[in-house]
Amino acid sequence: IHSAKVKEIKDNPAAYVLLGYNDTTNRSFVEMEATIEVVTDQKVIDWLWETQDKSFFSSKEDPELCVLKVTPQSVKLMNDKSLDTPIKIDL
Repeated sequence: IHSAKVKEIKDNPAAYVLLGYNDTTNRSFVEMEATIEVVTDQKVIDWLWETQDKSFFSSKEDPELCVLKVTPQSVKLMNDKSLDTPIKIDL
């Protein structure tokens, strides 16, 4: 697992994940503050593997394949026109 992104995550596992964000629209989206862990457990990879993953990896035994485990610390509903401020939930 020798990608620049994996190295970046290992060096700094703190992240923000945006769900439903599109910079061309003004719609609501979810912002998640989280930590990310690189998982190489073959049982986890086997459990998550789907046929279409062959578009990116030769097989589920590919040594460059990993899973990114995202553990949220807080979640915010952002950019909702009916709200004065974002709704934040600390987990």
